[in-house]
Amino acid sequence: MAIVSRLIDILILGDDTSVLLDALDMLRYDRKSIAANVIRRLDRDEDEEPSPLTQTDILEFSKYRSKLCEQVLIRTTKGQLSLEQVCRAVCTMGQISQLFPGEIQKDFIDKMWMGISDKSHKIQEGNIVSVFRTIQYFQKSQRLVMSIVERKFLSIWWKMKTQAVSEICDLLLMKDSHKGYKYWSIVSSRLLASLSKCIHMNLHQLSEEELFKVIKAFHGLDFCDPAFEKVK
Repeated sequence: MAIVSRLIDILILGDDTSVLLDALDMLRYDRKSIAANVIRRLDRDEDEEPSPLTQTDILEFSKYRSKLCEQVLIRTTKGQLSLEQVCRAVCTMGQISQLFPGEIQKDFIDKMWMGISDKSHKIQEGNIVSVFRTIQYFQKSQRLVMSIVERKFLSIWWKMKTQAVSEICDLLLMKDSHKGYKYWSIVSSRLLASLSKCIHMNLHQLSEEELFKVIKAFHGLDFCDPAFEKVK
């Protein structure tokens, strides 16, 4: 494990944030996958079956994740991450918090919202879905991020492709391990109306799968746009 610790330190001292995020992404796996994907790559031959992680190993990997997360937050506050990197970091941290409950403090991810706020002028039709994808991992900052991305969507909705719009609709449907499916209460009628306009403007380009996602989201959010209903 010493070699892993040295590599983490090198990554933290280095300037390449992409590699830093790659390492954090690798360490987000569950215990069995960590053994297979990390220990095998660093300490063993590719064909050799890795031994199970010990409790000490598990604690060490927890420390590595914490160190990487802290470094990512520091770089975010300094404005060193691109918008895409901030989104990737938030999603990875969110997945870690789900796989390893209690490992990341609840308000830690919330601090990452400033990275999206600072780079909000970079939000465009090609990356707005990635920003939407981060919202589910915020708590206290969730409304702030939704407000940012909604304002941007309202200004570019006419540029959006049907695939991106259906993905956004799909993201409005959140999966809860205890309650099944639920919908965000912070979704505004303005956003839904803009999504609807986008859909019936490009209805001829919509696939059946995309249409299903849209209808499912609108139904779940109890949204009915007369114009959309007429087109259907």
